[in-house]
Amino acid sequence: MRAEINHDKKLILVWQATDEVGQPIPEELECEIAPLRHQKYKLIILKSGSEDLFETTLYLLKSNRMKAAQQEVKAERSAIDSTPA
Repeated sequence: MRAEINHDKKLILVWQATDEVGQPIPEELECEIAPLRHQKYKLIILKSGSEDLFETTLYLLKSNRMKAAQQEVKAERSAIDSTPA
Protein backbone atom coordinates (compact mmCIF):
# COMPACT_ATOMS: atom_id res chain seq x y z
CA MET A 1 0.00 0.00 0.00
CA ARG A 2 1.32 3.42 -0.87
CA ALA A 3 0.10 7.00 -0.78
CA GLU A 4 0.53 9.91 -3.16
CA ILE A 5 -0.23 13.43 -2.06
CA ASN A 6 -1.39 16.11 -4.47
CA HIS A 7 -1.05 19.41 -2.63
CA ASP A 8 -2.45 21.48 -5.53
CA LYS A 9 -5.77 19.64 -5.49
CA LYS A 10 -5.66 18.72 -1.78
CA LEU A 11 -5.93 14.99 -2.48
CA ILE A 12 -4.47 11.96 -0.74
CA LEU A 13 -4.44 8.94 -3.06
CA VAL A 14 -3.94 5.62 -1.29
CA TRP A 15 -3.20 2.75 -3.66
CA GLN A 16 -4.12 -0.77 -2.52
CA ALA A 17 -2.89 -3.89 -4.29
CA THR A 18 -5.30 -6.77 -4.88
CA ASP A 19 -4.15 -8.62 -1.76
CA GLU A 20 -4.53 -5.45 0.37
CA VAL A 21 -8.14 -4.66 -0.59
CA GLY A 22 -10.35 -4.55 2.48
CA GLN A 23 -7.45 -4.09 4.88
CA PRO A 24 -7.25 -0.94 6.99
CA ILE A 25 -4.66 1.70 6.22
CA PRO A 26 -1.44 0.80 8.07
CA GLU A 27 -0.76 2.83 11.19
CA GLU A 28 2.46 4.39 9.88
CA LEU A 29 0.69 5.56 6.73
CA GLU A 30 -2.28 6.82 8.76
CA CYS A 31 0.11 8.85 10.95
CA GLU A 32 1.63 10.37 7.81
CA ILE A 33 -1.68 11.46 6.29
CA ALA A 34 -3.57 12.39 9.50
CA PRO A 35 -2.31 16.01 9.60
CA LEU A 36 -3.37 16.50 5.98
CA ARG A 37 -6.87 15.19 6.68
CA HIS A 38 -7.23 17.91 9.33
CA GLN A 39 -6.32 20.43 6.61
CA LYS A 40 -9.37 19.32 4.56
CA TYR A 41 -7.47 17.04 2.18
CA LYS A 42 -9.75 14.50 0.54
CA LEU A 43 -8.80 10.84 1.01
CA ILE A 44 -9.30 8.64 -2.02
CA ILE A 45 -8.60 4.91 -1.81
CA LEU A 46 -7.83 3.27 -5.15
CA LYS A 47 -8.25 -0.49 -5.21
CA SER A 48 -6.67 -2.84 -7.67
CA GLY A 49 -9.01 -5.37 -9.18
CA SER A 50 -9.67 -7.77 -11.99
CA GLU A 51 -12.86 -6.33 -13.49
CA ASP A 52 -13.16 -5.33 -17.11
CA LEU A 53 -13.12 -1.54 -17.03
CA PHE A 54 -14.91 -1.05 -20.36
CA GLU A 55 -18.45 -1.66 -19.11
CA THR A 56 -18.05 0.24 -15.85
CA THR A 57 -16.44 3.20 -17.62
CA LEU A 58 -19.17 3.20 -20.26
CA TYR A 59 -21.82 3.24 -17.52
CA LEU A 60 -20.06 6.11 -15.75
CA LEU A 61 -19.84 8.13 -18.96
CA LYS A 62 -23.52 7.57 -19.74
CA SER A 63 -24.51 8.56 -16.20
CA ASN A 64 -22.44 11.74 -16.38
CA ARG A 65 -23.92 12.62 -19.76
CA MET A 66 -27.44 12.14 -18.37
CA LYS A 67 -26.69 14.35 -15.35
CA ALA A 68 -25.27 17.06 -17.60
CA ALA A 69 -28.37 16.95 -19.82
CA GLN A 70 -30.66 17.18 -16.79
CA GLN A 71 -28.75 20.17 -15.44
CA GLU A 72 -28.94 21.84 -18.84
CA VAL A 73 -32.71 21.38 -18.99
CA LYS A 74 -33.06 22.68 -15.43
CA ALA A 75 -30.98 25.77 -16.29
CA GLU A 76 -33.08 26.41 -19.40
CA ARG A 77 -36.30 26.13 -17.38
CA SER A 78 -34.93 28.52 -14.75
CA ALA A 79 -34.03 31.01 -17.48
CA ILE A 80 -37.52 30.78 -18.99
CA ASP A 81 -39.21 31.10 -15.59
CA SER A 82 -37.13 34.14 -14.63
CA THR A 83 -37.84 36.14 -17.79
CA PRO A 84 -40.49 38.83 -17.36
CA ALA A 85 -43.83 38.11 -18.98
